[in-house]
Amino acid sequence: MRENQSSDLKSFLEALGHLEEPMGMFYTDRQPSEGFAPKPARLPTLPIDPL
Repeated sequence: MRENQSSDLKSFLEALGHLEEPMGMFYTDRQPSEGFAPKPARLPTLPIDPL
């Protein structure tokens, strides 16, 4: 990385209030060949059945 890119990134992260670069993630329907995937579970955002 060029010197000015490094300082630009540091300034940008400081402006956002971050101490380090954020982790990158993306969602897909396919199991990754590398890395890890969460275990299947009930989604916390599913509506609750009315009583």
